[in-house]
Amino acid sequence: MELKNTTQELHNTTTSINSWIDQGKEGISELEDYLAEIRQADKIRGKRMKRNEQNLQELWDYVKR
Repeated sequence: MELKNTTQELHNTTTSINSWIDQGKEGISELEDYLAEIRQADKIRGKRMKRNEQNLQELWDYVKR
């Protein structure tokens, strides 16, 4: 009987640990997705800044003439 209880306890512990690991993996996956979104937004922002700088330079060149 004691061996059966120990086996059940080990099973329950293993199940809990596996659940905890799965939750950790989900959290990591969500963070990776969020990081990808941030990187994409940063890339778009950089392109917009470069375009605005070019427009400002063109406007400044026009004003200087």
